[in-house]
Amino acid sequence: MTNDEITAQADEAYGRATNGPGEKLPFRAVGWRIIVEPFKAAETEGVIALPKETVAVQKVNEYRGTVVSVGPLAYQDPVKFQPTGHANPGWCNVGDVVAYDSRGGKRMFAADGREYRVMNDEDIIARITDPAAMKNPY
Repeated sequence: MTNDEITAQADEAYGRATNGPGEKLPFRAVGWRIIVEPFKAAETEGVIALPKETVAVQKVNEYRGTVVSVGPLAYQDPVKFQPTGHANPGWCNVGDVVAYDSRGGKRMFAADGREYRVMNDEDIIARITDPAAMKNPY
């Protein structure tokens, strides 16, 4: 997957999330949940045997995606996210590219086959501010 493909996937997911061009999301996050549309690796035809190292690198990309919905209570827990008493605007917003915990989230599939991950706010481990600058393992 090239950096241009990653950017295109993020832009397309953001358009759906903000009810812009393309289809609308079939669901919304509630409570402290966040919905992420994972990046998809480029598909190839045929059977190719990949070394274990390559498979491991590809799995890293499985845990990145675009935030498409943020529940109204996300990042509002005063114990976890606001220990100083100051309001936290949220660590991620709709349209942000994020990395998330490999065990985080429940997989959901839309009727068109797109995969989404519904996860707790605490499962987001990083906001990726420049996806094109990330090392592309493909």
